Amino acid sequence: MSDQPTPVFVIDPAPVAWPVDVRVPVAGGAFETRRFTALMNVLSEAQYETLLAAPAAEEGAAEKTEKEHLEDNARLFPSFVAGWGADVQTPDGIPVPFTPAALADLVTGPHGKAVSAGLWRAVSEVRHGVRLGNFEAPPVTG
Repeated sequence: MSDQPTPVFVIDPAPVAWPVDVRVPVAGGAFETRRFTALMNVLSEAQYETLLAAPAAEEGAAEKTEKEHLEDNARLFPSFVAGWGADVQTPDGIPVPFTPAALADLVTGPHGKAVSAGLWRAVSEVRHGVRLGNFEAPPVTG
């Protein structure tokens, strides 16, 4: 055992495992919240500002289609997301290995808007160090 005291606060820039909640439609006109674990990069404020300024500065950014916004997300999210847990699976229950291409497929796929919303919430929470608003996720399924 060391004579050095254990630090109370350790500045660790390593990615952190963070829950991402995604609301998906289900039969009967309802939604279910499905959760997966993303390995989120912890960035400096300067890095966040640089990354987030790029899409906003693009010419015609305000007139983009939903598809174009999702494509922007697919390009940006690999800067924020370093990986994910074994809880990202195929319908057969097989874990999907993380790659930037697999992330892009998820973000531009059938539930791309919902995945993007969940990931943006996670980015914001990690960036600001707080859970957003009075949000309390519904019970997680899946």
